[in-house]
Amino acid sequence: IKKKNSGKKININYQDNPGDDKTAAVSAIHNFKNQGIELIIGTTWSGSALAVAPIACNNHMLMVAPGIGVKEFEQECDYIFSLWMADEDISKLLGKKIYGDGHRTLAILGSQQAWEVIQASSVKEGFIGAGGKVVVYELSTPEQKDFKTEILKIKQSKPDAIFSQYIYQDLIAKQLKQANIGLPIYVELIDEGRVKNAEGALEGAIATSQISPTPEFINKFQTEYAEPLSLGAENGYDAVMLIADAINKTGSTDPTVLKEYIKTVK
Repeated sequence: IKKKNSGKKININYQDNPGDDKTAAVSAIHNFKNQGIELIIGTTWSGSALAVAPIACNNHMLMVAPGIGVKEFEQECDYIFSLWMADEDISKLLGKKIYGDGHRTLAILGSQQAWEVIQASSVKEGFIGAGGKVVVYELSTPEQKDFKTEILKIKQSKPDAIFSQYIYQDLIAKQLKQANIGLPIYVELIDEGRVKNAEGALEGAIATSQISPTPEFINKFQTEYAEPLSLGAENGYDAVMLIADAINKTGSTDPTVLKEYIKTVK
């Protein structure tokens, strides 16, 4: 950032919460506002993103989110940007692919988290639109970790394949395996941590991906942090560099000036 901005001093106020806590996110953005902070990278959860977007818009605060996949977030106003493709579109395509792979009946295990509601409903729309039938459609609470009831419904309905939510896909896969259900599993995104936690239960799963870090970026990340690339790290990097480039090109830190420049970036 310093190289891009002629050595300008950058102060960072870092706020974090362990999940999709809307109250904490709203509190954080009000805290930013009170401190005069107008440039924000985040959030990383859809529910909290939708909660803070109106506040950012009303106060002309620039927000660049690395990984928000709900369209309504970016549509709130032109101070809001997301570097993630809308999950609705990807999920519909996944539903069509599941049908195209020869499956005619499908079980969907989603969650009530905003991001995953859209994924589940869009997979359902894409699958049914292609000619398939959804025989199980369950949206668990975001905190639910026991899926015995849902798995029993799958056993009774005998679908050809299963679409699983992202947050607890490892737990769901393990519980499916324990129930001797060996159906093909489709997921939105997958990462090394969940594959490891699944202890082999996610082997053969088919996943979509909206992220494609270059080998160079992966090597630099692993050299710097001595750990595997975390999900969305490259989008976070891009968000920082996008704002830095906007400041450099415009010579301003005014959110209104910066958002007009960012609109022109292809």
